[in-house]
Amino acid sequence: MTAELFGLLCAAIVVALVLVGPARRWLAERANLKTWRKDLGAWKAEDERRNPPGPPITDAEIAAIRAWFPAHALPAAELKPDPDQPIRPDGCRLGGPAWVADGADWPLDAEARPMDFVAQIDFVDLPPLDGFPSRGVLQFFLPCEDIMGADFDEPANSAIRLVWHPAGLPAGRLVDAPPPPEPMGPLHDRTRARGVMLVASAARHEPPIGDYSARGLLDGLWNRPNIKTVEDWYFGPDRREPIVHHVGGYPSFTQSDFREAGHYDDYDRTLLRLTSDAHIGWGDVGEAVFLIRHADLAARDFSRVAFSWDCH
Repeated sequence: MTAELFGLLCAAIVVALVLVGPARRWLAERANLKTWRKDLGAWKAEDERRNPPGPPITDAEIAAIRAWFPAHALPAAELKPDPDQPIRPDGCRLGGPAWVADGADWPLDAEARPMDFVAQIDFVDLPPLDGFPSRGVLQFFLPCEDIMGADFDEPANSAIRLVWHPAGLPAGRLVDAPPPPEPMGPLHDRTRARGVMLVASAARHEPPIGDYSARGLLDGLWNRPNIKTVEDWYFGPDRREPIVHHVGGYPSFTQSDFREAGHYDDYDRTLLRLTSDAHIGWGDVGEAVFLIRHADLAARDFSRVAFSWDCH
């Protein structure tokens, strides 16, 4: 082999080694794109199967749909931030120092890092809600990481920590929130450090159109000619879904409800919904929900709460 051929061979080997990483990434991206297209095609086929073209929706069907939403309204306690209220150890609030019982420590995640104290619900301060406690304090902690402990495939397995004080706050002390390892999590810096009180008021919430139960109601109608009549009514200016933190009522999702018939449909009580506002944010103006089964709520068992969040 001549020196010139040997040099060309070495250059080719170097180029191959340089390109092997990008080539592998390109192949992986192609495989992911192929899988995504396959899944999208399957979803479209299933959607078309469940929503075949048909005659216009009748006036009777429209009337039944319009009656269904108010008939399924649930009581809720809306929680509105009041930055002018002084922070108390008890009460409903976002962030700030957390009350830690004597003999207990600040909750840690699986990596032994301090968790983020996100919210506290003091049921004494809420209007009466059927099935919910009338007293007791529930604290919500999340890991300080980019997805905040959420398991999007199995929300009941999310790495959250709820601390329940059934008789109200026990003997203990108020502990400042440890600084996060890096700037992440839903709370804005001032809210994490100081907290903001939440003021409760009674409300009734109808199911949002994205709720899995409403989805079942409208299944089969989406390809019928005048479905827009239903959409225009539902999304009319006097029917706007409340953008507010709340206990009870219905959960809210930016993308889609993770529940469906036979899958998490027994998580039928909204323990807490946290929206995005001037004090807390979930990605790009998203929503977070903590859902519980009514039997667990009746037993005051907060060990199997399903947590998820999504955003635009």
